[in-house]
Amino acid sequence: MGLSGMPSVGPSLPSGCTNVKVKTTAPGADKAAAKVDVTTLNDAERMYQAPPLNDVDPNAVDGVTSVVTCSFFGTAPTVSPADSTGWVCTESEEEYAVGEFVKGTATYEYKPPRVV
Repeated sequence: MGLSGMPSVGPSLPSGCTNVKVKTTAPGADKAAAKVDVTTLNDAERMYQAPPLNDVDPNAVDGVTSVVTCSFFGTAPTVSPADSTGWVCTESEEEYAVGEFVKGTATYEYKPPRVV
C-alpha cells in the first residue's frame, strides 16, 4: 500500500491493515527562537543569547517529519535495525486475547539515506 504525500513512496504496510494514521510535523517556531541563559556571576541581571546551532531532527526531510502508524490483524512486522534508511519500522506490538484475532500496531518513520 503506497501513501501519497510522503517523502518517498511510503512504507510497505503489513497485510491485514485495518487503520492507517499519518502524522506530519514541522519544527516549532519556538525552537528556532529559543534563547540560552548565558548569565555569569558578574552580571547584574539575566543575559540570554540565541544558540549558535539548533539541533535538527535527523529524520526530518526539509524540516518536516512524517510518522505512519497502522493497525492490523496478524503478525507484526520486524523492527528495522538502527542503521536502516528509508521507511523503517521503529516499533511494533501484537495483542493476543481469548476469542479474538491477533491484532497489533506498527509505527514507521522515514530515515533519509546518509550523506557521505
